[in-house]
Amino acid sequence: MARNPYVLVNQPPEDNFVIVKDDEARHLASVLRARPGYPFVAFDGNGRAWQAKVSSVNKREVTGLVNFELPKTPLQLPQITVAVGVVKGQHMDFALEKAAEIGATRFIPMITELCVIQPGDGKVSRWRSIALSAAKQAHRRYLMDVAETVDIRQILASSDHDTRWGLSCNGERKPIIDVIHECPALNSLLIFIGPEGGFTDSELELFQSSGVSLITLGENPLRTETAVAVTLGIATNCLTQKADE
Repeated sequence: MARNPYVLVNQPPEDNFVIVKDDEARHLASVLRARPGYPFVAFDGNGRAWQAKVSSVNKREVTGLVNFELPKTPLQLPQITVAVGVVKGQHMDFALEKAAEIGATRFIPMITELCVIQPGDGKVSRWRSIALSAAKQAHRRYLMDVAETVDIRQILASSDHDTRWGLSCNGERKPIIDVIHECPALNSLLIFIGPEGGFTDSELELFQSSGVSLITLGENPLRTETAVAVTLGIATNCLTQKADE
């Protein structure tokens, strides 16, 4: 049985009707070919969602009749922010997409010493569109926040998470599973993942002086986008179980 598509709405229903506008309306009308009676889930990106069906449709606006509100999804703990060294083209798109699907709360495109590109104008807007598509694909009711591109030193100076990890193939590091078993229950976590080539010695020294714990997935270097998916998959699954114990 097909799942009802998720559609982002800008405001909650009024008088039992929800209005879908702009790109989301065009997607319903042109891509999904929705017609009156077509079922969908309207969600606001902040945990609320409504089961609805199309009552009227055009390419600029779709009106949905709300059947009922779905139980609100609690925000998953710990809230995980991932800071990722900027890599080229689709590699960054894939890293961001998987972070949003898996359930990261925030994604920070990060400039490090080994980054070979600076994101151009419009990149962050594109990445936010990818994050929205990924949330809809995974039926996540909270949208992942995509930050503006920031230098690694600024992140280290300003972050206020319960704990911070840096994924590395060098330095004194521990397997991620061991670190998870040893850490207390967390409300927030920041994970640094470098670009191709990882972190430099000076950046590892910054981690040490800033209290960032080094973690590893093993001895084999992974592509950045693979490291993002694997690290977040392990952390989200294991830490969520730990929070529920």
